[in-house]
Amino acid sequence: MTESTNQVSAATFTFEKIVLTTPEGNAFDITEIVMGFSYYEDITKGFVSGNLSVVDSGFNVRSTAPIHGYDLVEIVVNGPDEETYEMKFRTYRIGDVFMSQGKQSYNIGLISEEALLNEQKKVSKKFIGTPTEIVKAILTEYFDDDTLVADNTKNKTVVVPNNRNPFSVCSMLADRSMSELNSAGCLFFRNANGFQFRSIDTLCDVSQGASGDGRLIKQFTESQNTSGNMEPTNILSVAFLSDVNVMEALRLGVYSSELQLFNIDTGEVETKKFSLSDNFDNQKHLGTQDGLNQAQTMNAASPTRIASAVISNEVNYSGKGVAKDDAEYKDWTDQLLLQSFSRNYILNTQGLRIEVPGNLDLVVGDRVRVILQNAIPASEREKEEQVDTVNSGYYLITQLSRLYNKTNYNVTTVLKLQRDTYGAPDDSPILI
Repeated sequence: MTESTNQVSAATFTFEKIVLTTPEGNAFDITEIVMGFSYYEDITKGFVSGNLSVVDSGFNVRSTAPIHGYDLVEIVVNGPDEETYEMKFRTYRIGDVFMSQGKQSYNIGLISEEALLNEQKKVSKKFIGTPTEIVKAILTEYFDDDTLVADNTKNKTVVVPNNRNPFSVCSMLADRSMSELNSAGCLFFRNANGFQFRSIDTLCDVSQGASGDGRLIKQFTESQNTSGNMEPTNILSVAFLSDVNVMEALRLGVYSSELQLFNIDTGEVETKKFSLSDNFDNQKHLGTQDGLNQAQTMNAASPTRIASAVISNEVNYSGKGVAKDDAEYKDWTDQLLLQSFSRNYILNTQGLRIEVPGNLDLVVGDRVRVILQNAIPASEREKEEQVDTVNSGYYLITQLSRLYNKTNYNVTTVLKLQRDTYGAPDDSPILI
């Protein structure tokens, strides 16, 4: 294989077709007038989105169709890995229109259909079950969707949504979920594979034989190779994002906090204390830390935030016993509130943004392994010091943006990566 072939195969793509169909059923093949396509995923969003960059010289699809919103856009891409990727969106905006010498350029905003439906639907009925069961029921009933990939949760609950939209209810349940390993915190989001309701523990588990969706953990390397060959595993650029803001974390009680509970059923007041150091071993982690570092241990020494909550176990209990002991649907606030908040915040302990060629199968929620060069000068770098063991290691993809550039028919993927602890495995390879 020649060098130029290597460079092409890692990032080259082709648009097989881009078809826009109006709500009235009129279809237009707009492949030739699309100059670029951007695709976005976010681990905090229940939808995926995109943008088509159009240069129209005579077709005038903006007025001919016309594009008024809710048009179906079907995109079929042949990727660098010789696989075919199909995507479907609805149009929701047209912007940045510019006209000159008979040509017009503009952007067509795209979004998954469920995002538009979500704004139209309100959840008013009561749901009973575990958070996982309720999320599945909501997605099935309101979107007729069966793509959900979910982790099991153990806390049975009763939810009265009070006319919230479906995504808001699912996100609320994510914050009120307890995994089967007694670790709080889930994330509700959508990627190219469908809806996800995943425990943070599952997403952070990179141990051998870890449970999950069975997806391959890819490895990307900041290579020292100067030959110019572009491989799918190369890191084209890397940026270091801000780490945890310790002052902010202390004020929010991330490391240690206190919860004052008033039981409206009994009139009792109870105090619960949370310390990250006590919960660390019960959680899965992306870094190699086997405990809090010295600074984190100092921050967890005493509560830095006091929160309060009103709880009730009688609301959904009609038995004769003590609801606190006998109720099937208990109030889990005392076990969930502080731990869930801390778990979500700690996921921002370390962050990177890397750009890689192609890799169209990557989605948010995937874990990747990153191998970075040691920043010390090459002349001083010993063989065993080539890898940056502080910033290398396993990360979770929390945001993804993918740019399909029709000018050179190259596609690159930018990944925002986050993790909850520091450190890389000691089997990091030697860079070449």
